[in-house]
Amino acid sequence: MSEEKNICTEDGKDVEKNTAQPKPSGVVKLIPKLRKVSPVSAPKPVLVPKPVSVSEPVSAPKPVLVPKPVSVSEPVSEPAAEPAAEPAPAPVPDKDELQAGTLIGGFEIIRKLGKGGMGTVYLAEQKSMQRQIALKVLNPEITKDAESVKQFLNEVRNTGKLQHPNIVNAFDSGEENGVYYLAMQYINGDTFDDLLQQKGAMDEIKVLEYAVQLAGALEYVWSKYQMFHRDIKPGNFMLNDDGKAMLMDLGIAQKIGETSADQDHVEGSPYYMSPEQIQGGALSWTTDQYSLGASLYQMIVGVPPYDDKTIDDILKKHCLAEFPEPAERKPGCKISPETVAILKRMLDKDAAKRFSSWEEFITKTKECIELLKEIEKNPEKRLEIDAAAAAEAKRLRDKKKKILTAIWLSAAALIVVGGGVGGYFFLSAQNTAHAEAMAKTLEETYRKFTENPATHKQMEACLDQAQSAASRLFVQSDLADKLSRTAADLEKKYKTLTNSYLKFERDSAACKKEEDSVKADLSALAAGRGLSYDSVEAAAGKLTILGGHVSGLQPATPAQKELKQRIASAVDVMKKTLEQCRQKVSQQEQARSQAMIDEINRQTNQQNAAAAQKINAELARKEAEEKRLADQAYRKAKEEERRRNAVKNTPAKQLGTNQVPMIQKETNRIRSEFLNAIMNVDVDRAVAIEISQEVRELEIKDAKSKAAYAALEKEYRMFKAMSSNAAVVWKALNNLDNMLYIRGIPV
Repeated sequence: MSEEKNICTEDGKDVEKNTAQPKPSGVVKLIPKLRKVSPVSAPKPVLVPKPVSVSEPVSAPKPVLVPKPVSVSEPVSEPAAEPAAEPAPAPVPDKDELQAGTLIGGFEIIRKLGKGGMGTVYLAEQKSMQRQIALKVLNPEITKDAESVKQFLNEVRNTGKLQHPNIVNAFDSGEENGVYYLAMQYINGDTFDDLLQQKGAMDEIKVLEYAVQLAGALEYVWSKYQMFHRDIKPGNFMLNDDGKAMLMDLGIAQKIGETSADQDHVEGSPYYMSPEQIQGGALSWTTDQYSLGASLYQMIVGVPPYDDKTIDDILKKHCLAEFPEPAERKPGCKISPETVAILKRMLDKDAAKRFSSWEEFITKTKECIELLKEIEKNPEKRLEIDAAAAAEAKRLRDKKKKILTAIWLSAAALIVVGGGVGGYFFLSAQNTAHAEAMAKTLEETYRKFTENPATHKQMEACLDQAQSAASRLFVQSDLADKLSRTAADLEKKYKTLTNSYLKFERDSAACKKEEDSVKADLSALAAGRGLSYDSVEAAAGKLTILGGHVSGLQPATPAQKELKQRIASAVDVMKKTLEQCRQKVSQQEQARSQAMIDEINRQTNQQNAAAAQKINAELARKEAEEKRLADQAYRKAKEEERRRNAVKNTPAKQLGTNQVPMIQKETNRIRSEFLNAIMNVDVDRAVAIEISQEVRELEIKDAKSKAAYAALEKEYRMFKAMSSNAAVVWKALNNLDNMLYIRGIPV
C-alpha cells in the first residue's frame, strides 16, 4: 500500500503514489502527443478513433502497442505473471520536481504525493489560510503542447465553479514563471479503485449508498451547468474520512453542445465507456449513467461487466454484447435481483431506455436500499418476494401457453363440430359452468384451510385440480385465464397463510420457552430464594422481552389467536408476581436500611459519650491547673509584699553607694528563674517573673550602678518578650490539642 492516499488524479488518470512499486502498463497509448500514462490498476482514458462501426472489430490507429495477452476471465489490467527479475534500481529524482519548502502562488510545497501524464500533485500548505491542500502542477514538458494546456485550464474552469459536498473543491489556480497550478481540496483517503484492489468486491448496500451520493453530484453538474463528466470510473471516486464518496477529475468533462478539440478521436476508459461514446455519437448525461453503472457493477461483483484480451474486443462488447449476468461473470457473487435490474437499465445499449433522469435513478436506488435493509432484518421477506415473482412468471408462461393451445385447438374443434358456431357456444356454456364451479370449490377449500390448517393437503390438491381445469378450457382463454388467476391468487394467499402459520408456530414455541424460564425465576424469587434488587430487575428484563415477543406474534388461525391470548394472560399474571417480588425487595431494603441507621446511631452515641468523658476529664485537669497557678501567683505576691516591706524598713544609708552587686544578683536571679521555667515548659511561670520591688526602689546615683541597672532592664525585657510569645504559642497548641481530643483523634 502507498504511504498515503490522496486526490492525486488528473486528466482521467490516477497518478502513481511515491511509495508504490512501478506497474507495467495494461492499456495501449494511442495518441503520443497527449501523453496518456496509465497504471495497471484501472484502464485510464484512452483515445479511440471515431466513428466505430459496431458490425466489425474496433481498430486502433497506429502505432498500437499491445501488452502481452492475458486470460479472458481476468481484467486487462492484470497481465500474465512474468518470471522474477532483478530488483529495479531506485528511480532517479526528476530534475523538474519541486522540492519541499518551494513557494509557488502562495503555497509552500510539503512533499510530493504522486505524478501522472499531465502533472504532478503535491501536498502543500496555503500560507494565507494555514491549511493543507493538494496542489496539481502541470508538467513543464506539457506546457509546450497548447492542447494539453487547454485541457488543464478546462479542468481548472470546471473544478473552480463547482460547489457540492460530494465533489472535490478547487480553491485557487494560476500561473507563476511559466508554471501552471491548481489548488484543490486535500482528501486523505482511498480511491474506490484502490479499495477494489485491496479488498475486492464491496458490500452491495454501501455501494448503492455511494451511488446515490455520486448521482447527486452528477445531477448537480448536469442540472446547473449542463455538463457531463465523460470519465466516470472507480479511480475517479474517493472515500473520505467521513465515509462519503467524492467525485473528482473533471479534466475531460464536456458541456452540452461543445465538441472535442480532436474530432478524429474520443476519450474515455475502455472498461466504462458507453456505446455512444465509443462510436463517437452525440453525448449527454446518459453516457455518465452508463459509466456509473459499469463502475457499480465492478464495485459489487468484483470484476468489470465486460473484459477481453484486447481493448478493441472490450469496446466491441460494450456495443454488441448482452448484459453480463453477475452470476456468470463471477460465480458466487452476492447481488440481489433488484440491484441487477437497476444495473441492466443503466447499461442498456439504447440511451433512451436508461433512467430518464438522475432524480429517477436516485429514487429507485433509495427504494432498493430500503428493501435490501428490510430483507436483512427479515430474511423471510426475500422468500415472499421470490415466491410472488415466480408465481407471476409462471402465470405469464401458462397464459402464453394456453393462448397458443387455444388457437390451435379451437380451430380443430370448430372443424370437427359440424355446427361450427353452434358447437363453440355449446362448449362455451359448459366451460363457463365448470370454471365457476371450480372457482367456488377452490374458495370454499381455502376458507376451510383458514379455519383448520391441518387441511393443507386438500388445499394443495384443489389447487392442482384448478390448474388442470384451467388448462382444459382451451376454447375460452378468458375463462382459463380467470380461473388460473383465481387459483394463483388463492395459491399466493395459501402460501402466505402457511408461512404465517408456520412462523407463528416457531415464534410461539420460543415464547413458551421464555415463559417457562421467567416463570421459574419468579417462582424462586417469590419463595425468597435469591431475592435481591438485581435478581428482580433481571427477571423484569426477561419479562419485558417476553411481552414484546408476545405482542409481535401474528396468529393465522383462531386456535393461534387463543394461544396468543393464553400466553398474554400468563404474562399479565407474571407481572403481578413481579410486583409482589418488588414489594418484598423494597421491604427488605427498608429493614436493612433501618438496621444500618440504628447501628450508626448506637456507634454515634458511644462515640459521643466517650468524647464527653474526655472533655470532662480535660476540663477537670484545666481547673486544677488554674487553681495551682492561682496559688502560685498568690504565694509570689505575698513574697513580693514581704520583700517590699523589708526594703521599706531598711535605712537608706545601709545600701551604700555601690549598688552593682545587688543589681547583678537580681539579674542572675531573673535569668535563672526564666531558664528553669522554660526547661520545665512552665510558660505561665516564665511570664510571671518580675524585677523585685527592692531593686526597683533603689536610689541609683553612680554611673556603674546605672549601667548595671540598664543591662538588667534590657535582659528583663528580652525575657519578658520571649515568655509572652511562648505563652501565645502554647495557648494555640493547647486549643488544637483540645479540638483533636474532643473529636477522638489520637494526639
